[in-house]
Amino acid sequence: AEAAGCRLELRDGYQWLTYQHVEGLSYTVARALRAFDGVQRGMIAGICGYNNFEWPVVDFACALAGLVSCGIHTTSDCAAVQHVLQTTEAVVLLTTADTILSAGHRAKRTTSWALERLSLHTLKALKHVVIMDMTPTELEAMSTTPLATLFPHLTITSLLDIVALQKPKANPHSDLQHDSKSDPAPILDRTGSGDSPSEPTSTTSPTSDPVPRLASTGQTGSNPDSDPQPLLEAPDEQPEGGCDGLVTLLFTSGSNGPPKGVCVSAKAFYADISERAYIEPHVTASYIPLSHSSDRMKLWEFLINGGRVGFAYYSATNWADHETTKKTEDVVSFGTGCNNVAGYFSQVRALGPTAIACPPRIWNGLFHIYCDHLSALGYNTPEDAPAEVLAVASAQIRSLFGPRIRALVTGGASTPELVLQWVRGVFR
Repeated sequence: AEAAGCRLELRDGYQWLTYQHVEGLSYTVARALRAFDGVQRGMIAGICGYNNFEWPVVDFACALAGLVSCGIHTTSDCAAVQHVLQTTEAVVLLTTADTILSAGHRAKRTTSWALERLSLHTLKALKHVVIMDMTPTELEAMSTTPLATLFPHLTITSLLDIVALQKPKANPHSDLQHDSKSDPAPILDRTGSGDSPSEPTSTTSPTSDPVPRLASTGQTGSNPDSDPQPLLEAPDEQPEGGCDGLVTLLFTSGSNGPPKGVCVSAKAFYADISERAYIEPHVTASYIPLSHSSDRMKLWEFLINGGRVGFAYYSATNWADHETTKKTEDVVSFGTGCNNVAGYFSQVRALGPTAIACPPRIWNGLFHIYCDHLSALGYNTPEDAPAEVLAVASAQIRSLFGPRIRALVTGGASTPELVLQWVRGVFR
């Protein structure tokens, strides 16, 4: 963001990007995507990565460019990702650096699949890869084999390449008239915000030496520096096909056979995100993978309502456990222990959301924290503890959400009734 010339706004102790900044970044990326060789309106663009501001920026960019976005789960294995890319005939893949190289070239991984391990010769439509959180030069420094050798038929570039050497363009169709000093800021720059992945590095830490915008590993591709970038259609002319045209494809995780896809039209997508909200300030935390519909729709909905969305890190391994547990265990157990929620809530508390949604895994983890607190005081069950002790334990749980929480939502699976009653008691 800083490399793109965006001045980050400080609010509630966090650095935020304004609506104006996000629009500029999204429009710049949209024009670059449409300038890639062979990329035309209506084609498919896959998106994969942990929750950070890059994900919605490229999602918005796909919408502005008239491309059909397709979320790919970080928890999917190679077979599932191969199936999605091949079935959709995706021409562009926007992804994080840890999905590129296999464990043989990169020891630390936060995803279950790697581009290097896919049968790329069968993915005839795929031509371009955009790394969302690292430059190809930085990635190649971690590899024992040149990227050009690994991916001879792909053009590999990065978001940093796209924006660092090109001042973000204003959208000529925009009616935004925001003052960046007072504009409510939508996207959190979560650099230094607590429990975050040790890698890959954030785009807020660019390399000192600029790299070519399109660092080709094979095909030359269309360079936005030398080729005129296309003027995009007006947003109300997207997608191709109007209200009945495709906006996005949603796929299951593939934990029960090949991933199953659903086509989402513009009409259906807009219906999902157009509900009005009446909480002020309207702030939430995004941490459920944006390849799922729930957090992604919530993000769009919050921004449409003039709200803010901050990003918190909850490792992909937790979501892999979540997917496995909800299919193999009694939903009442739904994970054991605290489910690694403590680090996540240290970020939530700092963010101070007014509304947040949690699947059963999160609520159950909080319930275990509550019970562990009582156990440390010598009480085996909540029924054994006096009212004043329960009040202190409940206050501890409430404090994890920060001082502004006003709305709680559960979903994704059935939350145990015992836990639901406990949540209601804690927040009543």
